[in-house]
Amino acid sequence: MFYQTRWFYLIGVLSFALAAVAAWQVRERLIRRQFSAVLAERTRLSREIHDTLLQNMIGVALQFNALAESVGALSADARNRLIRARKQAEGYIRDARQSIWDLRSPSLERRELTTALREVAARTLQDTTVQFEATTVGTPRQYSANIENALLRIGQEAVTNAMRHSNASHIRVEFQFDDEGVVLRIHDDGCGFDVPDTIAATNGHFGLISMQERAEDIEARLSIVSLKGRGTDVEVVVPLSADEA
Repeated sequence: MFYQTRWFYLIGVLSFALAAVAAWQVRERLIRRQFSAVLAERTRLSREIHDTLLQNMIGVALQFNALAESVGALSADARNRLIRARKQAEGYIRDARQSIWDLRSPSLERRELTTALREVAARTLQDTTVQFEATTVGTPRQYSANIENALLRIGQEAVTNAMRHSNASHIRVEFQFDDEGVVLRIHDDGCGFDVPDTIAATNGHFGLISMQERAEDIEARLSIVSLKGRGTDVEVVVPLSADEA
């Protein structure tokens, strides 16, 4: 029969190969369109944050500064409160600028994970006296975009918390790569805090909860150990099975 001939088998194989290539090209074009749409939306959001929230916060900070300098009748305590409020507003401005930077220039699109976290931490700690150290143990390997982004954001949140709340003088970040997965550790020598009480009383701040949720999303184990007066250790363990899944 004709369907038992060699030429029929050859045509069948070629047809299957052409169909597979066409399906791959269609999928690639679809992914590129989706990626372009995501980048366009990130750019739009960053522009909205810059033109509304950031500009308004800068205006508030300038008003605090003007009040602190122009009102001579204020007591020392009231003046100090104005200065603290101004510094707090300036901290929020830095956070907003960091968010804009991350939306417009995603670090992981241009750098590997370890380098991206070093750069983010360096920007966070610039203009401070905090000493920063970053080390890598083992041979780095590339993980899925979801895992690398989660590790980057957890590390960024841990460094930011240490800088803003712990009064630390030294922050150390370490990546450890081995056959079982990757471990991210962040240590600071700050004042420490009560972890359960801080998580329970968010007071509008959801940094620790966000870190937990990001770890759960990538099937990682997050541990936060902190003792008052002895600093804080944050550890994220991502098993290799999570990346394979």
